[in-house]
Amino acid sequence: MNYCVKALLDQGWIKVTNFTNSSNKRAYAYLLTASGIDAKARITARFLKRKIDEYEALKQEIACLKAEVGAVQADFTELNQQRVGPIGLTGMSADQRHDDR
Repeated sequence: MNYCVKALLDQGWIKVTNFTNSSNKRAYAYLLTASGIDAKARITARFLKRKIDEYEALKQEIACLKAEVGAVQADFTELNQQRVGPIGLTGMSADQRHDDR
């Protein structure tokens, strides 16, 4: 929910720090008609739904990226385990370089 609250703050639809730091709390009060409240509620609901959808999409993308990283790490580990010895700059293992002497 902090993600949604921050988005509301960024839009300027809510003011948290200004309100709590203000000595004049009435400066932030305003009246809405019933239809105004309804309109604000619908706008806010659409906004929050969009932000929640974005958040869910980001979570899914992060999960996919983590899976990709895990697969690459598994491949690297498997290749590392199959390797006979350290590979030098010449492309030969240390044992192969010693055998040529």
